[in-house]
Amino acid sequence: MKTRFYLPLLLIWVFVLLWATGGAIADDKAPKKEEATWVLLHSEPEHSEFFYNKAALSVSPEDTFTVWTKVVYGKAGKADMLEGLSNVKTYQDLAYTLYQYGMNCATRQSRLQQIIHFDSKGNRIAEFNLTGKTEWEEITPDSRLDMVAEAECMPGAEP
Repeated sequence: MKTRFYLPLLLIWVFVLLWATGGAIADDKAPKKEEATWVLLHSEPEHSEFFYNKAALSVSPEDTFTVWTKVVYGKAGKADMLEGLSNVKTYQDLAYTLYQYGMNCATRQSRLQQIIHFDSKGNRIAEFNLTGKTEWEEITPDSRLDMVAEAECMPGAEP
């Protein structure tokens, strides 16, 4: 009789453990603060600062790599960003955004894969997974993304 009581309890515990682990795995998509090596590439303090995470680069078999970039908003940059968002109230405390891109050095193209908005306390406001939903696009010369390509696609650079 005791076995019948403990079996459902054990199954519930296993389910909770699996569910909790799945949540932790999903949170591993964005680079952790202690794993990040944010390199500043462009700064306009009133508008925004642009970084990329050199420590979180990952190369694929197709000779492309995945990179996280970070935009930290100044007053003017936050105002510009809020203009383009539909639910301004949700984003009132927006402090920075992480963008994940796939990049191809050979074709000089990129593809946006993920966007995560954070508030000033480091809490996620919103997350958008665009993997497989966006097309490869040419990297605009002299853009912030071109700065990442210059840093990582040049001979001798190790993505």
